Order: sequence, then structure tokens, then C-alpha cells
Amino acid sequence: MIPRDNRQAPQRDLLATYLEDILNTRHELVQMGKRMDWAACEQHFGQLYAVESGRPGLPIRLHVGLQLLKHIHGQSDRDILDRWVENPYWQHFCGEVIFQHRLPMDETTMMRFRHRIGEDGARELLRMSIALGQKTGVIAPESLKIAVIDTTVMPKAIAYPSDARLVGRCHRQLVALAKDEGITFRQTFCKRLTGMVWQVGRYAHARQFKRMHRVLRQMHRDLSKVCEAIVEQRAMEQRSKPLNHKLHQALRLLNQYGDRSIKPRLYSLHEPDVVCIAKGKARPGMSLAQRSAW
Repeated sequence: MIPRDNRQAPQRDLLATYLEDILNTRHELVQMGKRMDWAACEQHFGQLYAVESGRPGLPIRLHVGLQLLKHIHGQSDRDILDRWVENPYWQHFCGEVIFQHRLPMDETTMMRFRHRIGEDGARELLRMSIALGQKTGVIAPESLKIAVIDTTVMPKAIAYPSDARLVGRCHRQLVALAKDEGITFRQTFCKRLTGMVWQVGRYAHARQFKRMHRVLRQMHRDLSKVCEAIVEQRAMEQRSKPLNHKLHQALRLLNQYGDRSIKPRLYSLHEPDVVCIAKGKARPGMSLAQRSAW
């Protein structure tokens, strides 16, 4: 149901603590609360609520104010609510008249409000914030001509990109996709993949790298035979899109093995665009060209 804001008391209570009596009127949140177009917020977001059915919702100014405070301070919903109870300026910004000692809502209510307004509502909040900044002179028109994008690296939940594991997994997936399309093989080499991956790990742990690379070369030869059988039996136009994608990944693995100069490398099958970065730091042994590439 449409929220009803009944927080404006018609008569002052003698024992209540009114926020306007204890706050500094020059505080930035007090000034921002006076200049925000709360009526436009209620008109825009009030359309997302039912008119007659359901329980009346919380005031829209409270929801919008909490979302803006969350964006300004970069904290979780629970932390924002806990600080809201302790901060009278935050309560005044959200439309409270009397100092409140209890949480205004649960943190899940803030999440449901974000889901309710969606991306269009988030854009509307951003537009109102930018309009307020332009109106007060905080945001100069020249600052809106350049967009600054944060390029912080986002870690991915992938396993350690070892050559044996990637080749073995790609080999099995490629054979399974090819069989689904009716492609036959004289030999798939899938039965010995598990043992060969196990041998590579054992040889690497024992630092027997010649034996390790001997097994790795055999795995790549088996994968190349599977790729040749697929290419001989089906042309690219006759193969499905998933099969062509997996075949392309197999060819990338075959091409990048033993050649560290090939960039970008394939480190994950389900995240082909991921890049392996060791904490993003330039190591002492790197050359200048390598440091710029990192």
C-alpha cells in the first residue's frame, strides 16, 4: 500500500527530544535535507505501491534517505541502520522529527526497496543527486564532461590454472560435445586422462620437470588428434556454436603451450576473459616492458 508519512506531530510534546532543537542548522545533511525534492521522490516511487491493498509502507523519504546514506558512506545495510539510531543528523535527513531510539526497519526491507525500484529507480536517484549538486554549485558543468571509471581488478573464483587440468577438462568436454553431434572417433584417449593429470602433479611436486613435460606433451598430442578428427568430419558451418567455441579453446591451449610470449592466455574454460595477475605488483626480476604489460 502507498506509504503514509504521519511523523509531523500537530502539537509538541514537552518530554520529547525534537531534532530541530539540538542540531546545527548549518550541517551539510540538514542543508541537503532542505534542498532535496522529496515531493518528486514520493511522486516517482509512490507509483510502485498498491493503492488500497496491503499494509501501509514506510515513508518513501526514509527509504530514499537510507539508500543515499548507504551510497555516501559505502557501508552495509545493517551498519547503516545501526548508525542511523545513533546519529540525529541522519534521522533528520530521513524526515524524522523526534529522536528515535529503535531501528526504523529491518535490513531486508532496504534490500526489498532496491529490488522494487530496480535500475530505473537507481538512475532516478542519481539524476536527483546530480541535479541537487548543480543547483547548489557543488558540481561544476565541466566535471560532467569526463567520466572516471574505477578499474580495480575483480578476483574470480577459479582453480589454479595448471596446463594439465585445463587440457584434461577441455579434452573431456570437447569429446562429449562432438559425440552429441554424431562425430565418431577411432580413439578418444579419455580413459587415461585422469592418470596423466595425476602423473603431472606428482612429477611437478618431485621437481622432475622433464618427465612432467613428457606427459604434458602426450596430453597435447591426444587433444590435437581429437581436434583433427572433428575438423575432418565436420566443417565449421556444420558444427554447432558450443562445439566451435570449445574447439577454439582447445586450439588456444595447444597454441599457447610452451610459448610464454602468447598474450592473452587462456586460464579458465568457463571464464575465458580472466587474466592471471600476481597481486598486480611489479616484481624485481621483471623488465620495463613486462612491468608495463602487467
